[in-house]
Amino acid sequence: MAACSQSQVTLRPSNNSDTSFSIPIPIPPSRPPPVPSSGLAFQYITIYHPHYPPGNNILLKLAALDTPTGGLQYGYLTTICGILAGNKWNGWLEGRDSHGGRYSSSTSPHIVLPPGGYDFFLEPSSVEEPYPVVPCFRQWRFPHMELPPGDWQNYSAPASTNKNFSPSNISMALELRDASCRISGFSEGTKVAHVIPKEEGEWHQANNMHVYQCDINRSLDTDLANLLLLRADLHINFDKPLFTIIPKSSGAGDAPQLVVHIVQQSKEYQHMYHNRPVLEWRDIPPEFLFARLAWTVFPWIEGFLSTGLKKSHDCHWVIHRDDVAE
Repeated sequence: MAACSQSQVTLRPSNNSDTSFSIPIPIPPSRPPPVPSSGLAFQYITIYHPHYPPGNNILLKLAALDTPTGGLQYGYLTTICGILAGNKWNGWLEGRDSHGGRYSSSTSPHIVLPPGGYDFFLEPSSVEEPYPVVPCFRQWRFPHMELPPGDWQNYSAPASTNKNFSPSNISMALELRDASCRISGFSEGTKVAHVIPKEEGEWHQANNMHVYQCDINRSLDTDLANLLLLRADLHINFDKPLFTIIPKSSGAGDAPQLVVHIVQQSKEYQHMYHNRPVLEWRDIPPEFLFARLAWTVFPWIEGFLSTGLKKSHDCHWVIHRDDVAE
């Protein structure tokens, strides 16, 4: 075998005859879309608890990726803060200036707040009795019939037409329903992903989440409401979690769409996926997606809880179980 050029390989028979044929070699090799060398700023929004002293009051530090210059939607911020505060949707944000003062920010859920510091307020709350936070996902109670107003209440999942399958052919059912990765569209190299992680089965049971399943008699890891196909690399990063999936709309009156929301700094994923609509996610209810968002968010407050000052906790129950590997 002898290479004739960069674009082809010529094969000659072993009998040294003059007969030959060429195989074209594609040029250039397949590569991912280039990431812009500029314009993708790594910026952050810091959320403070207003009723704890400096050094003990940083509630969250969030990757702010909603615009090329940074920022996050106001409604997204108040939603995740409300989750941490025990499902309180009446809170608001006030900005912090460089001198430590506060200023009012827009309260439109679709406005993108620029990078910087913001206080999350709730009433009643004071320095003497600061509003409590739920310390972890397994102590968080799901807000049945009380999802945040706006995009979460306005989104509904499309249903699949064929739900008749047995537990032994879930993979076939997913192949028929999803056909390909529900983010990238690739049909090869897919894995079965769980919206609510399967190791959270006890939380799922304690919170009566079965009422949102396609079949209430199935387990968390065998019901189509909790399953979807993702390409293997996306599945890994979904479980890290590098991203979550939430409904977003661009303005009042617009129907929300499910989009990828990147929650950690990643040039490639930010460029390729952030705020991009997913392919149709059939059967997966907004309640499961909301639980997934909460599961994603709670580890972010470990720093707030681990400071020297004792924090006020909002605890409903504790679910004890050994960690289960995927």
